[in-house]
Amino acid sequence: MRKLNSIGDPSSNVSKLSAAIKPKPLLEEELTEAPLDSESEQVEEEVSEEVVSAFNEATLSPVELWELELERIGSSKDEAASILDTLIARKLYEETYRMGKLIFKLRTRSTVDADRVIETIHEFKPDTAGTMQHLVARINLACSLSSFGDRVFSFTVPTDDNRDTLDAEFAERYQFISNVPANLFFGMTQVLEKFDAKVNLACDSRALENF
Repeated sequence: MRKLNSIGDPSSNVSKLSAAIKPKPLLEEELTEAPLDSESEQVEEEVSEEVVSAFNEATLSPVELWELELERIGSSKDEAASILDTLIARKLYEETYRMGKLIFKLRTRSTVDADRVIETIHEFKPDTAGTMQHLVARINLACSLSSFGDRVFSFTVPTDDNRDTLDAEFAERYQFISNVPANLFFGMTQVLEKFDAKVNLACDSRALENF
């Protein structure tokens, strides 16, 4: 009988194989964590601040949140009270603004002006949100523009039987705005948005607890 060639001790072969595939221990330098990118750290900080801010706002009372909103737009409780008193006494509130050398004045709008926005939307039926936003901005600015440089516009007090007069005055202001340069128009609409935000907060129901 022929003798088979020996292939060695099986246990010895397993030991050699284990030694070959056993991972080497990492050096101390390799274990050191790579420093976080400065941009990543900044993003994490911003997210943390937003979370904390949102949590803090959630714990505020309605009046405290109203006061915070006033602060964010650069207003105050005293200014809000003054705006509300003026609206009650004069039925309108006005502010004067400057853009470069141009001085213009904005005023609050009447209920007739709010109705006009709805009527115009029904008439023109804008087919996109952007078109509607632009249309509403033009109408609101025409309703609120009290003066533009040396040009002073007429505003008749609304009554039950003078809608034709009010429409004619609005048409004059709307046509005037149509001839204003686009960049100036967009700048004025941004000012009007801030003006509206201030007046709306002054008339907010949460304000009644403070006045």
